[in-house]
Amino acid sequence: MILGAIFTAMTIVALAFLLVPLLRRTAVTTKVATRADYDMAVYRDQLAEISHDVERGLLDTSQAEAAGIEIQRRVLAVADHPASATTAPRRSASNWVLAIAIAVILPLGAATMYLRLGSPGLPGQPFAARQAERANMTEAEADHMSGLVSKLAARLATDPSDTEGWIMLARSYQTLGRYADAADAYRKAIEHGRNTAETLANFGEMATLAGDGTISETARSAFLAAYRADNKEPRAQYYLGEAAAQDDHPQRAIAIWRDLVRNSAPGAPWLPTLKERIEGIAQELGIDPNTIEPSPPNAGDAAALPPSFQKPMNGFTNEQKTAIQAMVAQLAQSLTKTPDDFDGWMRLGKSYLALGQPVSAVEAYGNAVKLRPQDAAARAALVEATRQANP
Repeated sequence: MILGAIFTAMTIVALAFLLVPLLRRTAVTTKVATRADYDMAVYRDQLAEISHDVERGLLDTSQAEAAGIEIQRRVLAVADHPASATTAPRRSASNWVLAIAIAVILPLGAATMYLRLGSPGLPGQPFAARQAERANMTEAEADHMSGLVSKLAARLATDPSDTEGWIMLARSYQTLGRYADAADAYRKAIEHGRNTAETLANFGEMATLAGDGTISETARSAFLAAYRADNKEPRAQYYLGEAAAQDDHPQRAIAIWRDLVRNSAPGAPWLPTLKERIEGIAQELGIDPNTIEPSPPNAGDAAALPPSFQKPMNGFTNEQKTAIQAMVAQLAQSLTKTPDDFDGWMRLGKSYLALGQPVSAVEAYGNAVKLRPQDAAARAALVEATRQANP
């Protein structure tokens, strides 16, 4: 009820801003011809006639002066009671039509869309209740678990080298449906040496769930690294197929998934979902999926670890660090002269991250994104640099 009242008030305010200017009375001043105006015109003509009569010798000077004085007296009498201009307030008919249309159609259209696309019949659900439902717990159990998770996170903040602790924290976040937090915890475990195929796949999956199913470049790198470490890791291969579909290569996706089906045990729990996905895309394409030859992902170029997991450079002498920083500074200077160099900004951003300067990396990647707003790698790099700049 409260939310409905708020939305209603917001709608009224929005309509007021739109309708008041349209319905405001516009004063139109119209000069209306009156008897006084007519008299003034007659008197001006009479004064002109007197001058003509004098010139023609019909009136002498004294007669003309007397007649002129009388006419001027009448002119002054009219001037003492001027006719006021009439103001005709009116509204434009088109403004009325537009105002009525806005007042009726806008709220009605919004309500119709909400009734069709929204869920007005569902009661409000607090965050704690949603979290408990996701974890298949009572609200009290979810609250208790959240408290334990907070304590574990606080302990890991003082002892970040505890890889098992990060794994436990990631799984806890995953249970609570906090996928972004789970991905970050898996990342910490990887950064501290837990770079197994399972952990890499877990990170990629949580990052994908946090992104509402969109596979970022960082997640894709994690899946590639996981597949290279263990080509039997089913989630890595499944999500690499999803990445192919996301890149508008549906037949390539089917080939990757059919290879996974071929190499999976008959009772593997992921097979029903996998086969349903294959059939769905095949129907969209209007093809028989069996005509597509199974093919594994191409992970030959995948690095052992995604670049975003690499820590800042260490182990260098001060002289080496100075030399590296000088090269990065030189690249930054050259980009001031060639600001349209997309690849240059990407290299600069990567260099700044390697030097442990994420704030500068954010600026560099931001310039790259401005040049190519739709480039997925640039946007993913900017997100990663921003995350590191705001831990």
